[in-house]
Amino acid sequence: MKSLGDHIRTARLDRKLLQQDVATLLGVDETSVWQWERNRTDPQVHFIPAIYGFLGCAPWEPAEGFAAWLR
Repeated sequence: MKSLGDHIRTARLDRKLLQQDVATLLGVDETSVWQWERNRTDPQVHFIPAIYGFLGCAPWEPAEGFAAWLR
């Protein structure tokens, strides 16, 4: 399964954007985007809505049932 950082990188490259461009769109610094794309860190929760907006959707299927959601 692809990580959130993988989805960010794929979307950025598909749009021919630089990491600095994505950082500006998301309101973070370029280092954050670099670290996310390399799966060194995960984005803080308050950046998730902006990231999903950049991606155009949530990159995962919603969980079916409470037990699946917990996993």
